[in-house]
Amino acid sequence: MLLLPPCLTRPHFRYWLLPLLVLLFLLPNSADAQLFDANRYLQNCLEFERGGDFETARQSCLNALASDPDLAQARLALGRIELALGNLAAAESNLQQARRQTDSPEPLLLLADLMIRSKRFDEAESVLREAAGKVQGSGSSWAARHAYLEGVLEESRGNFTEALDHFREAVRLEPGNRDYLLRLASLYFEMGEADEAQAALQSYIGRSAGADPEVTSLLGRTYWAGGDLEAAATELERALALRTARGGGGQARDLRALALVYYGLGDYEAGGLALREAMLRGNPLETFFSGNLPWLLLLLFLLAVHLVGESRIGATSSADTGEGPRIWSVGQVYGIGWAGLLCALPVAVAYGYFRYENLLSLVTPVQNSDTLAIFFVVFSLVVAVGAWRRTALNGWSPGPALLGGSERVPAGILLGLALLAATIAYRLYVPEGPFRDDYFLDLAHLTPAVAAAMLLLPLSEIFFRPFAFTAFENRYGSAFAVLISGGLSALLFATPLLLLLAIGLVLAAVYRSTRSGALTLAAQFTLHVGLLAGILLFPLLRSLFV
Repeated sequence: MLLLPPCLTRPHFRYWLLPLLVLLFLLPNSADAQLFDANRYLQNCLEFERGGDFETARQSCLNALASDPDLAQARLALGRIELALGNLAAAESNLQQARRQTDSPEPLLLLADLMIRSKRFDEAESVLREAAGKVQGSGSSWAARHAYLEGVLEESRGNFTEALDHFREAVRLEPGNRDYLLRLASLYFEMGEADEAQAALQSYIGRSAGADPEVTSLLGRTYWAGGDLEAAATELERALALRTARGGGGQARDLRALALVYYGLGDYEAGGLALREAMLRGNPLETFFSGNLPWLLLLLFLLAVHLVGESRIGATSSADTGEGPRIWSVGQVYGIGWAGLLCALPVAVAYGYFRYENLLSLVTPVQNSDTLAIFFVVFSLVVAVGAWRRTALNGWSPGPALLGGSERVPAGILLGLALLAATIAYRLYVPEGPFRDDYFLDLAHLTPAVAAAMLLLPLSEIFFRPFAFTAFENRYGSAFAVLISGGLSALLFATPLLLLLAIGLVLAAVYRSTRSGALTLAAQFTLHVGLLAGILLFPLLRSLFV
């Protein structure tokens, strides 16, 4: 017979004995159940992440961490998911915790990726140095990722040669990774090395089991840039066939490229059909802002300003019919502008034909860099000489009439430095999107033609400000002259439209106040020479124009 202690035989304790024993029995099982729930939530999180459902994956990871706050895999997965969702602050918090909980290089590599996106390059470099020690012996996949991020960091800093070395290493370590290959080929392409991009893409396609629309599309563009239009059409058609119905934006881009390729081949019917189909694909807002509509809207705005100005003019002409020097007319301004365009366009087309055997080199990737530079050089020279000659023919001394004295040149240099700072800030802080178009010249890939264009483009300021402004002011008044003069220069150079329009309006307003063409010419020259020198001396500045 079991003898219990006297305290356990008391009547009031007997009622508590059974619940106490049950509780002691359930405690270990409760902990096991909690761990089971945490692991189950973690597996759900990873499964949803693999499927691309990041919001659901995020909630599952949060549930896992609620069950077990020390579950390192869930913390790492949550950081990875927050990064994919663009929640950089939450991602960094979770990755920093995972960094302390695991010896895996993954949280460090993810942190480096996050810091590069946030333009915290020095911190990213430090984290990558720390990750280098953990990558050793962790497998070629982590080493490839490390090399890839080193390449992204160098590309972000404008060190393109070093970036290419890292991307090549990443592709060598993990040759089947499509993202690494595309980044390598795209950088080759941006640097004007279409043949190298083509070779990298063809090597990947030879190893890959399935076709990829992005790889095929980029390959088509490399053929296009190289002048092989038949091969370009074949690859772009194949890329279109590979895209799903949800890839509307990609389809629109491929169709626009295919239309130009067809036109280059002389198949105008197919080109027109491809162009019409492109307008039906993709996001309408993207199509609106990435095409020519902003340019057309500015053209309509200038036309409206002209019409309003004309409506304010009385029935009698305001033309000067007296003796002595005469103000040149608005018609003469547009005549010189059209002369510049009609001289520049055939010269650029001829250059493309003799240099690339391509009459459409102005709209062909890579080839259009030098061709556009030639176009702008010829235009600037023609309109500057035309404005100078017309001023003399109208009885004025061109130097004093167009430029004024040299005493305002220092103020022009200061204004040019301010415009240079504004241009850099625009490229640095305006996010990717419809208002951050490519610069009208390829400054990331400097060639002698592009450098010559940067140095000669300021001559067009003689035409746009002292010459055109004077005619517009004489006919419509100074306020209308600011709008038309500023808008015309933005209309010609086109992109980035908002930046160029702002610069044009500022220069026109300054000319109205000072009547000094030398000031605005010095400002333009300072801006362009400053950009050219900065891009040559500072790789980080060059990276802003990729």
